[in-house]
Amino acid sequence: MPGRSPLDPEQGGTLPPIKTPQSMAFQALNINGRIHMNPRVMNENGREGWTEKTYQDKNLDKGNHYDFARSSRNFELIKGCHPRFLNDPRHVPIEQRLNERLKKLGFNYYKEDSKNAPYSCVDIIVGGDHDRMNEIGSNFFSILSWAEDNYKFFCKKFGEDNIISFCVHLDETTPHAHVLAIPTAINKQRGRVKSGEQRKVKEVVFVQGAFWRPL
Repeated sequence: MPGRSPLDPEQGGTLPPIKTPQSMAFQALNINGRIHMNPRVMNENGREGWTEKTYQDKNLDKGNHYDFARSSRNFELIKGCHPRFLNDPRHVPIEQRLNERLKKLGFNYYKEDSKNAPYSCVDIIVGGDHDRMNEIGSNFFSILSWAEDNYKFFCKKFGEDNIISFCVHLDETTPHAHVLAIPTAINKQRGRVKSGEQRKVKEVVFVQGAFWRPL
């Protein structure tokens, strides 16, 4: 059972046991490779610059149910599995993080009209059974524990340095998380290596369906 979090917006109380619903609950992943991650989507995932007016405008679209009153509960997990609210002034724009990591990996985007352009990242939505997720999301400790478990899973799969963002949204109909990751592979130097020298090894972007779809 996790201890109290410095992010807990509630006052007092202890974490109640999570009740198991009688019906079968499930968790779902929606995974897509992206050639160019849409800046608008990254902005939305991080709720970057969102105001009450932004929420009102989003809800003009039929089917949208964004609740500004709950926006202060949205949070992310950053390196080290540390929680931080999305409205924290220390929040670094997701697009900036993505570009910095791709640059460090030596990745260069192809021209937009290229037919052979490789994916640069993987966009993942983690959700599940509506009732179960709302049950978990009703208690901050429960949703934080759920998020931490998923964050650790993706860190093990992709490496923590390649988890660009892990944002949890509690201001919509069903609590869920948006994960942006860069699958990589180890590229070993080919050909002969001179005596006394080691074969060069380099981490490179490797976004292929065969690698990330078995999640």
